[in-house]
Amino acid sequence: MSRALALSLVLLVASCGGSAPAPSIVAIYGDSLQSGHIAVWPWRLPVPPARRLQQLLGDDYTVIDYAQPGARARDAITGAPTMPLGPFAEHVASIEADTIVLRYGGADAVLDTDLADFERDMASMVDHARASDRRVMLVGLVFVPEHEPRLAAFDAAIRRVAAAAGVPFVDTRSAPAGGLVDGIHPDQEYADRTQQLIAQAVRQ
Repeated sequence: MSRALALSLVLLVASCGGSAPAPSIVAIYGDSLQSGHIAVWPWRLPVPPARRLQQLLGDDYTVIDYAQPGARARDAITGAPTMPLGPFAEHVASIEADTIVLRYGGADAVLDTDLADFERDMASMVDHARASDRRVMLVGLVFVPEHEPRLAAFDAAIRRVAAAAGVPFVDTRSAPAGGLVDGIHPDQEYADRTQQLIAQAVRQ
């Protein structure tokens, strides 16, 4: 190979790979299971779930946390006064994101939301999130003895919505159950295990 040709190849490679690709953006919506608010708001886990997810995913991803404590799926859809984001359809359409993660159901189960209404609301949120051809995934619930079997029923509803829409379902109840800091919310170790499962699903 001539020196001139070799130099040309080096310059071509440099021009093609001169800058690193931008991080993939992961936007997470959900209730206090994802926001990490425990017991009396605004106390949070020492390492909130979204921050742990960012640590697990690394620099190839940027995690944006839109989770709100106490948020039910209907609150997110309508933009209830407790939801500063506004109506979900408008908010999700306005953001830059490659992957939308929806983690609702904990507050709905504890606050006696009708199961059929919750399932319809989750299906509606998936439709809105997919409107811009973004990747969407749904996250299940955790094991809380005081609120079983209602949490199991809501977890099954989330799984049904994911199957019907053909989107990934993150089975967080498959993580070994752990401590609860206030009888409802996972402690740091248990919460971290759920984030590990979400990180694995995002990478896939």
